[in-house]
Amino acid sequence: MQSEWHRDSVSQSTDFLKIMSNKEKSVIDQLNAAQHSQIEHNRKKLVPILSSIIFCATHDLAIKGKLSCSGIFHDILEFRVEFGNSVLSEHLSTCHSKAKYTSHRIQNELILLCGNVLCDQIVRDVNSSLSFSLLANETSNIAGIEQLSIGVRYVDSSKPIREEFIGFSVLQTLYAVGIATCILASVEKYGLDMNKLVGLGFDGCSVMAGKENGVQKIICDKHSKATFFYCALQRLNLVYTIKDFKEEIKLISDHYEIENMIEESNIFGISIGLRKI
Repeated sequence: MQSEWHRDSVSQSTDFLKIMSNKEKSVIDQLNAAQHSQIEHNRKKLVPILSSIIFCATHDLAIKGKLSCSGIFHDILEFRVEFGNSVLSEHLSTCHSKAKYTSHRIQNELILLCGNVLCDQIVRDVNSSLSFSLLANETSNIAGIEQLSIGVRYVDSSKPIREEFIGFSVLQTLYAVGIATCILASVEKYGLDMNKLVGLGFDGCSVMAGKENGVQKIICDKHSKATFFYCALQRLNLVYTIKDFKEEIKLISDHYEIENMIEESNIFGISIGLRKI
């Protein structure tokens, strides 16, 4: 009983009984509990930072300033510290300079994560609806890169019609097959249930709306329930464009009439001051 191995065995058996009777936690559980507590504490630090970014985004406020440590986002954090947010105050005053979670890279990462959460929620709503239509249009970003904006139109559980944007996809080619492949790959990435696809909304260009080899034809061949609709908003924009164009033509025509009157008046030596007008 006085041997070392016997005393160790008794100690281990005693600890085992305490753990099995839930009087104490095992070393692994204690380490896991400490890690879980640290994770929860770190999440509390991120809450005011993330909510400040969301506030700027939902109110159309510029997050970044001229310097990496300036701007509306940093001003909001200082405001929250000033008005008693103890968790944020402790974090900013005690953390390492490279672990503040307020740099522009972290801001962009948090914005991206928020976008992923919103996109997942929209996809769940679409997949729970009876059917949906797919909307797509080509556009260029500020760097001149061609991309495809993808949206959905559906009826949610409370019955109103909803139209939501779900993301951009970079186009590798502007041919119909490449655009159709990009659209199908994007909706597969987002997780949309294509068995519920009943409509396609594109513009009227031949690449998108072509009846033989257009994007809508390629997608409709794979998803027979889908029906193509020429985007009504683009038609309306074209109508207003033509109307504005006619008004510009009228202004140009009136301008030339005045110029002709001036030339005729000068020919006959009549000075009536039209040029000043």
